[in-house]
Amino acid sequence: MKKTSIILFPEITNRSCNRLKIIAVLALLIAAPFFTSLALAVELTEPEAAAHAYPALLDLNGKKLANGEFMQWIQNERLHVKISYKFSDGQRFEERAVFKQKPELTQEEWS
Repeated sequence: MKKTSIILFPEITNRSCNRLKIIAVLALLIAAPFFTSLALAVELTEPEAAAHAYPALLDLNGKKLANGEFMQWIQNERLHVKISYKFSDGQRFEERAVFKQKPELTQEEWS
């Protein structure tokens, strides 16, 4: 069986095609920082303030896996969030984050 090829744009040669690919990649690299800054920031309608709670970590059946403590506070114009869980076997899990709230909500640190 003989293979046939259909060329949609015969005026585009391999050299032209490579040049177009390079231009497309450069355009994406130039535009990427603008799109990532838009994607990472969230418009904040009401700034957060201090909060303290004691959530429980449950499995899919509702069985308690760990006791938790959630805290958030404002310090140096940043929202600090800390959540920790203590499991019955003695393991402890802690997560901390720092957010800037103005002009948009943006996460600056996480651990």
